Amino acid sequence: MQLQVKLYDLILAFANALDQVHPALTGHHRRVGFLLHGLAERLGLSPEERERLFLAGIMHDVGVIPLKTSAEDLVFERERYLHPQAGCLFLRNCSTLTDVAERVRFHHMYWEKARDKGLAAREGCLINIADRVDVSLRGNPDFREAVKGAERNVRERRPGIYSPAHIEAMRDVLHDGETLDDLSEAHIRLPGFIRRRYGGQTLDSREIIQFSTLFGHIIDSCSPFTATHSTGVANAALALGRLAGMEQDDLDTLFVAGMLHDIGKLGIPTALLEKPGPLTAEEFPKVQRHADLSRLWLNAIPGFERVSLWGGGHHERLDGTGYPLGLTGEEISAPARIMAIADVFTALTEDRPYRKGMTPPEALRIVEGMVSRGHLDGDLVKLLRENAEEIDAVRASTQTEARQGFQDLHEACAEPDDLLRD
Repeated sequence: MQLQVKLYDLILAFANALDQVHPALTGHHRRVGFLLHGLAERLGLSPEERERLFLAGIMHDVGVIPLKTSAEDLVFERERYLHPQAGCLFLRNCSTLTDVAERVRFHHMYWEKARDKGLAAREGCLINIADRVDVSLRGNPDFREAVKGAERNVRERRPGIYSPAHIEAMRDVLHDGETLDDLSEAHIRLPGFIRRRYGGQTLDSREIIQFSTLFGHIIDSCSPFTATHSTGVANAALALGRLAGMEQDDLDTLFVAGMLHDIGKLGIPTALLEKPGPLTAEEFPKVQRHADLSRLWLNAIPGFERVSLWGGGHHERLDGTGYPLGLTGEEISAPARIMAIADVFTALTEDRPYRKGMTPPEALRIVEGMVSRGHLDGDLVKLLRENAEEIDAVRASTQTEARQGFQDLHEACAEPDDLLRD
């Protein structure tokens, strides 16, 4: 079965996942999207410009995650330009989002500088004003009072930060009852809003793989302890699935499931994911919950039912001791069994900051021990053993490439590029 999904179903799911990273981001991307739509309408922008801005709005803080220095310290609250650069570099890797990436790049630039830098910079300023308004809105539990404060903050900022035309358009937006209702209930209203306003562009397998690779890298960037893990799992699963005789359409789905299998970790406190010592009895179930979150979030995307089953089931065990559902035997499909083996094998063989990865023979001894305990599929593990060097080479090379990409991103963000300098 060929993998197909609508663009906005995927984007909305990713935006919702991003909102889980930090309390400061909860609902932020959705509300900024609503504000930008209202601004674009009042400024008379074309349908193409409106859609581009809306997409940029609900993805604009994607660069926050790799630049986070701790669970309570986000670079985007301290430095205007670093995370827009990171977000732009991430989004450029997805051909569908190339134009969106340029708007994200400029989304903290002031109007006095942006107006002479081209269309992408000027549209980036619209994201900036919408972003700052939402910061004001979320700072006050009384929504109507928060709206008044947001309007006042926009009006009173020093000349040059925002375009006068953008200020007037935002004042109109903040006095529009329908928009305010959308903002106050963004988590409920956004899916229906998207269906009414932005149609149903369908992505093909190639585009879905690009999106999943992009988001897999974002998931991995949450912590140096798991950097490039999703890349390793996806490619190890793909290699094992190919050896098992899976058809190409199923292999595409398996790869996507591998890239997104840990998306639920975005909803787990980083302090737990990065804890150097053993987890307590209270902490372990909280970390385990990532598998259930992955399953639920992926299953919410129409067309991703198999991605959810295969990716969300990477901790299921044949004897029923796994999680999140405690499935047994035939309840666990062959692709989900492959995913479980790829996850264990990759975790054992990849380098981590606190240890070197095991050699394939060392990792295989542990994996085969899990077979003897009734956890993993013996036939598939035998296939892994017979091709361990080949599968490990694929895993290692793709992770090295992903790691270099992260290195390049951090080097590129070491200081603002020339267009973003004050």
